[in-house]
Amino acid sequence: MNARFSVNVTTTWQWDLGQCVDAYARLGIPAIGVTRLGLDEYGREKGIKKIKDSGLKVSSIAGIGPYTVTEPQAFQQNIELGIGFMDVAAELGADCVYVMAGPRGSLTWEGAAEQLTEGLTRLTPAARERGIRLAVEPIHPMRQDLTFVNTARDTVSIIEPLDPQHVGYVFDFWHLWWERGVLETIARSVDRIFSVQVSDHKAITMRTMDRAMLGEGIIPLRELLKALEHAGYKGYYDMEIISDDMAAMGYETALQRIVPAFHDLFESIDA
Repeated sequence: MNARFSVNVTTTWQWDLGQCVDAYARLGIPAIGVTRLGLDEYGREKGIKKIKDSGLKVSSIAGIGPYTVTEPQAFQQNIELGIGFMDVAAELGADCVYVMAGPRGSLTWEGAAEQLTEGLTRLTPAARERGIRLAVEPIHPMRQDLTFVNTARDTVSIIEPLDPQHVGYVFDFWHLWWERGVLETIARSVDRIFSVQVSDHKAITMRTMDRAMLGEGIIPLRELLKALEHAGYKGYYDMEIISDDMAAMGYETALQRIVPAFHDLFESIDA
């Protein structure tokens, strides 16, 4: 199996962390994407031991933010929580930690971006000390409750002045495929892409958590993957197919379909 293949626990979101770890390891999946919420619900220390004992690599941990850029006190608390969570990421050897910006409230986009930049600047020394990479996560604009950062291009404009070794971004196919000039953005920012999340987009959906199996939607998956590989991306491809469809077919069955679907997609880029 491709050593850069990973499955995020959100794909099997009705399972607890222990069930995810057991199934992924049993199926020979090399790496797992973890969430702070899932880790804490399972029991942080128990979860850390479970992952370490399994032999799975940790492709990413989603856990810093959302920030409250409109409230200084809450913003400071999130900074402190983020620094603390980096210790967990370091213990697990996570390839990167996701940072979510939060909503902008009454701030202008530029004002909110300044606040996010300040937070990232304050997190960077702690990340550097722990050998952790921070990946800002842009999300589809329908989820303004999670972040005001909605495009790859805007994300790059925020992180560009910051430490390129420790501050990058997440390229999520579902959230970013529709963006104008996205292939060019990949090419010019590939060194700042710390993680790639993969799923497909249904032709009609009104929900960010209603995604399609690879090859069954409208995203030009092959073109995006080819752009990433040819630009020099060397990181994980983390499957994040969040959908009730996965639960309906049974998570074990879904995983057994996802593995060959990604393999065929990856092999096709040089065809």
